[in-house]
Amino acid sequence: MADKQHKGRSMLVVYVSHPIRSDPLANEQKIHAICSMLYAQGIVPVAPYLLAMRALPHGSSFGDQRSIVRTTCEEYLARGFVDEMWLYGNEESKGMLDDIELAFRYRLTNVVPQTPTTERVLQHFVNRQAAGLASVR
Repeated sequence: MADKQHKGRSMLVVYVSHPIRSDPLANEQKIHAICSMLYAQGIVPVAPYLLAMRALPHGSSFGDQRSIVRTTCEEYLARGFVDEMWLYGNEESKGMLDDIELAFRYRLTNVVPQTPTTERVLQHFVNRQAAGLASVR
C-alpha cells in the first residue's frame, strides 16, 4: 500500500497514460489490468479517456471523438486532480504525446515512464521541448 502523503491526502492519484486506438479492446483490457494493479498498491488510478470514449455517441467522427477525449483529459490535469502521470505501453501514440504535453503545460512534475518504450517517448518529447519544437504553451 502507498503510505506517502500527497498534497495532504493519504492516497496517490495517478493518471494512467496508455495507447488505446491501435487496438482498443486489447488496450482497454491492459489499462484495466494496470488500474487493478495500482488499486492493489493503494494508488488511485485515473484514465479519463476510457470513460470519454465509451460515452461518445456511436458514429461520431474521429475528429469529434479526439476533441472530446482530449478536453476531458485536460480537465483532470488543469484542475490539479492528479499527483503524477505514469506512462505505459509498448508503442508511441498521438494520445500519449498529447497527455505528456498537457502534463507539462499544467506543471505536473512527476511524469514517470513505466516501460523502455515510454522512457524513449518521454525523452524524445523533452528533447523536442528543449529544442523549442514542442507546442507546450
